[in-house]
Amino acid sequence: MTSCWINVVGTGAWGTALACHFAKFGSVHLVARDEARAAEITHKHMSPRLPDITLPNQVQLGHHIQENILTCFALPFGHLEAYLEQGHDHDGLIIAAKGITANGKLAPQLLAQHNISNYCIMSGPSFAGDLAAGRPVALALASEPLDVASNLAARFHDKSMRIYPDDDPLGVSLGGAVKNVVALACGVARGAGLGDSAVAALAARGFAEIRRLGLAIGCRPETLMGLAGFGDLFLTASSLQSRNMQFGIALGQGCSTDEAAARVFGVVEGADTLTGLLALASQQEIELPIALGLAELLKGKFGVHDLIKALSARPMAMGS
Repeated sequence: MTSCWINVVGTGAWGTALACHFAKFGSVHLVARDEARAAEITHKHMSPRLPDITLPNQVQLGHHIQENILTCFALPFGHLEAYLEQGHDHDGLIIAAKGITANGKLAPQLLAQHNISNYCIMSGPSFAGDLAAGRPVALALASEPLDVASNLAARFHDKSMRIYPDDDPLGVSLGGAVKNVVALACGVARGAGLGDSAVAALAARGFAEIRRLGLAIGCRPETLMGLAGFGDLFLTASSLQSRNMQFGIALGQGCSTDEAAARVFGVVEGADTLTGLLALASQQEIELPIALGLAELLKGKFGVHDLIKALSARPMAMGS
């Protein structure tokens, strides 16, 4: 096998798109979950999660990590803790997954538990198909200290991927995770036929929840207003390409959670994030009415109109 400059862990749409981009700069080791999946993708020169994209020759498939090179983790966030427990040796680690653990931990907190300091958090408004096709995307890449992100950004920044280094990894992590929950709620409103005004109101109030929680845990306001917060929320809460939006629309149309999940091709990150988000909010004594109502809806305790009624009945507060 040719020496590679980076591992990409995960052959889903996002991992595959990142591998295609990184292949512009050298050989990439794309890590599948097992030998059979690696062989299938090698044979077809494509991932079933991104079937319209032919993999570049510089992308090599495998099912084991190559140690001591840069690694980009692009599996669903729920797999991150188990991956870290494997104890791989990285020459830098990029977390390109968005979420919160069930007990309320964000990626930087998990990494600290495993004594990993040489890492970056990547997040921002981007669909895998756009990146893989070479259409322009812009992403935040956050590290503390900043020079880790700045040095990495210089290695794979080009005209189709504009990288903005940042030194607030906690803020970038939170924005990327919570926007999926808000997008799901916007999908519910859209599916229920409540109109664009209601969707916009939910997006704005949902962003207020992101900001309120972010400030409580020490995120910078400007981070949350940037690509990884407002920017990612704008894309995910307005585009029908968003899996969270699709799932929410199905719920709003009266589908059960199982029926809604069957309509969506891939992981619905917003649903997976809800438990951890509410745990984190509880720890900080922060109210998140949209997230809480959505959790009740997913548990079957609320119907869609019960959710809207509960949100509408909340006391008026000053400001937006």
